[in-house]
Amino acid sequence: MEFYKKFVSQLHNIALQTDKGLVLAKELIKTLRDQRILLPSVNVIERICAEAIY
Repeated sequence: MEFYKKFVSQLHNIALQTDKGLVLAKELIKTLRDQRILLPSVNVIERICAEAIY
């Protein structure tokens, strides 16, 4: 859960600049890969991006 909140807050700054979920998802996946973290399911990625928008 700690990682979930961390990534939501990181994406929040980008979400303020765009409302396109695909942009947020790409950024999240890039961040996860850079940190060598296994990618979660598509549903989790979608929830993180949706929460960052709101």
